Amino acid sequence: MLIREFTNSEKGLQDILNLLLEKYGKDKAFKDEDLFGDIEALTGPPIGDFLRKCVSGTEPLPFEKTASLLGMDYSKEKYSQVDFGNVEFKLNFYNFRIYVSEVNKPSKFFKDLGLNAGDEIVLIDREPVNILNLHEIYGSPENSFENGDSYNVHVARFNSNGKEILVELNAKVTGARNRYQHSFEPAGQINEKQKQFRKMWMGK
Repeated sequence: MLIREFTNSEKGLQDILNLLLEKYGKDKAFKDEDLFGDIEALTGPPIGDFLRKCVSGTEPLPFEKTASLLGMDYSKEKYSQVDFGNVEFKLNFYNFRIYVSEVNKPSKFFKDLGLNAGDEIVLIDREPVNILNLHEIYGSPENSFENGDSYNVHVARFNSNGKEILVELNAKVTGARNRYQHSFEPAGQINEKQKQFRKMWMGK
């Protein structure tokens, strides 16, 4: 959408990709450090600034600006999630439980809680966890975890004989991270330019 805006709708993302393919292609690789400059040359300085600030940099994506181009109202809701550190979760396809697959650099909260590699998450705050609500492991807008909150989890562990044992773990939340839920709704009235952008975006 930003490419459309700054090229007066003359180019879209696919146009830029096609032009880059003409310059490079399968037999000629581009240099990572040159890519943003190549895109900027095809679009304009504002796109180069966006790539450096929001893609390789840490500035947040301009959701509100982009939503306005499309005639959409944008809002965000702040909530907090627990921080397990550098820990990976995977799905057990036999029972569809989420389990701790790797513990690389756990956070203090993870250690306080006493989770181990191989633990399968069964309940969070006594509510069953499955692939449809797995975000509850970390926290969601409906179930935000703030620092100092009690965190209760039941996990399935397996002893040396392969027998499953249900273990209850508790800890106070520390190091909670702020997150945002983003929402987009069609605006009540939109102008012709917004109609054109929306048509390009939705294809109708």
